[in-house]
Amino acid sequence: MELCAHFDVAEKEGILEQVLSSTEHDQDEFGDPADEEGNLCAGLEDVFISPSGRKSHPFYSDNRRYRFTYDSWKTSILSVMLDGRKAEMHEQIATVLEREIVEETESKDDLELQIHVFKHWNLSGNFTKAAELALMIGGQLMILGLNSQAILLYDDVLNALEQISPFDSAKKLGGIRSSIIDTFDTNHLELLIKVYISMGKACCNMGLGEGARDAYQSALDILDYAPCASDKEFDRSISFPIFSGLFVVLKMGIIDKEESCSFEKDICKRFVEQARLNNDPVHYGRALAMQGETLARLGHFEEALETLEVIKTIYDIDTQHVAICKAYGSDRVGQAFAHSVNWNRHLGGLTQPLKLACT
Repeated sequence: MELCAHFDVAEKEGILEQVLSSTEHDQDEFGDPADEEGNLCAGLEDVFISPSGRKSHPFYSDNRRYRFTYDSWKTSILSVMLDGRKAEMHEQIATVLEREIVEETESKDDLELQIHVFKHWNLSGNFTKAAELALMIGGQLMILGLNSQAILLYDDVLNALEQISPFDSAKKLGGIRSSIIDTFDTNHLELLIKVYISMGKACCNMGLGEGARDAYQSALDILDYAPCASDKEFDRSISFPIFSGLFVVLKMGIIDKEESCSFEKDICKRFVEQARLNNDPVHYGRALAMQGETLARLGHFEEALETLEVIKTIYDIDTQHVAICKAYGSDRVGQAFAHSVNWNRHLGGLTQPLKLACT
């Protein structure tokens, strides 16, 4: 039986009623998005689809719309509908709305419409589409100073993952079960890490130190656990903002003083390891310089000087100076040689570091 025939039967039985549209140009005749009532799925937001969009979509016939005569019909149908079918419907609506945005130039900058599309992709279970949209929309919201709204958006993406396999006994990382992370490829992992990093930045912007700490730490825990993080194609530079964010949290005084010293050293070691595996002397040198400064600040001057010896084997001022300045604002690696003068002075030596600083 064709789809339209199913609609006709439902209409005869009094389950659905048809709303005929006689014009293709008067948007008001189709109603405001908030007045649409033709959605079957619980949680589906009200959707406006243009006349051209309706005609081009196979689920519309002769530009007709249907709605339930009573809400109880919708509730009854939803109670027996499989979750997979609901997800399919969310995906269909998201696809149509996304096409509408592409076709209508004025809709491309419509944040409200983009958020509607995001909600449907998120409820459809398409993590890639939902995360990409959340990062794009969240970034725009943060520029506008709407950090709390951005946090809610990122929370929606993460909550969708947390709700998968609720009875799974596997351990959780940032609220997400390890069995889910086991299935991730490098693209999924990078998107998930970016979502946590963006949430951490939004929390820092609002002074929510504990929220920022949880977001950055969750990203780091997942990165340490995820099997695909060891793949060659995985971009390890994505982890660098995590370490930077954790240092910001440390300065906010969220971590107890008794734990801060060991925490700071541990973060530096992880930063160095990730940068080393990324095989980029620019970031690796910066990580070593940060580790040296941290060790010296904690009074471990000999260990700090050991990091300087490693820096000497990879640092080339002629080829790396500009790149380091571009990535970190100044040549923090070159500055480590100047800092070594003070490190050696604390240890009673001065001649050798002065030679290094002057070369």
